Amino acid sequence: MIFPFSISEAATDKLSAYAYEDTRRLVALVEQAATLMEQKGEDALREFGQKGSRWFTDPYYLFIYQLDGTCVFHPVQAEWIGKNMSELRDMNSAQTSVRGSFSDATTGFIISFLPFAG
Repeated sequence: MIFPFSISEAATDKLSAYAYEDTRRLVALVEQAATLMEQKGEDALREFGQKGSRWFTDPYYLFIYQLDGTCVFHPVQAEWIGKNMSELRDMNSAQTSVRGSFSDATTGFIISFLPFAG
């Protein structure tokens, strides 16, 4: 798996805590998505939802929940947007939202294994 972007040296140090290269690449992708959201606000969501972009490829895509579990963005499950999805579990029965997953965090991510629809 190759992502068409570079990872800065500072980001590389941050990513070194992760054992697997795939995890480091996914974390870097999420970090870059967060930076794009800071720069463009909700306009970034259009880029995240563009199939074939670096944000939305088979088998990976971004989705965004608020800390209370409300879905803010999902490129393949538009009907989830605005709904509280805090009880949703992935195919491994793992929680897919940040509710209860981060104690004092203001940002974070969870890797989930949901079927790729669309």
